[in-house]
Amino acid sequence: MTSETETTGNDPRVVARERYISWLKGGAPGRLHLAEPDGQKICCSVTNGRGLLRLKTAWRRFWLAVGMYVTFSSWKVFFFRLSGVAIGKDVYIAHGVKLDWQAPWLITLEDGCTIGYEAVIAVHLYYRDKLILRRVNIGRGAVVGLRAIVAASMGQNSLLSPGSVLLADAPDGATMGGVPAKVLDWAGEPS
Repeated sequence: MTSETETTGNDPRVVARERYISWLKGGAPGRLHLAEPDGQKICCSVTNGRGLLRLKTAWRRFWLAVGMYVTFSSWKVFFFRLSGVAIGKDVYIAHGVKLDWQAPWLITLEDGCTIGYEAVIAVHLYYRDKLILRRVNIGRGAVVGLRAIVAASMGQNSLLSPGSVLLADAPDGATMGGVPAKVLDWAGEPS
């Protein structure tokens, strides 16, 4: 007879869920690649959970939706915090900003950062047959331009120009621009 763990161990959703939970417990460093044969289903099963965890996720997504449609930045900050986003002091969030629906608790906005009009902050990407989850940290004093897409972390006092797509981490003090974003100017010392 086969045990229950042997039969469910081959299910990609179960494997993906176990990897995701261990990744979160380890502080979610870097990227997490999950095989994704069932499309959106793995992402939903990984982040939704069961029972009370599913209720908690639904509650967080409700506050995220409310935060996306309120007008004032202070209200957005309040509702985004309720959805699980870590937000520091003096953060300005413009109207129309969209945060990742799948796992908003992987987003950190540090003190004094500014998120421009209709910017998008995503913690998950699809690349070929992989679902890539990563923690996104917008550093202290960083500025995200209007309609920019952020899918990687930004260092302190870095700037992402309007309409850019950030796929690789931005160093401290860098000015990034383009699709995909590249360093245009850098105030820091080369490493």
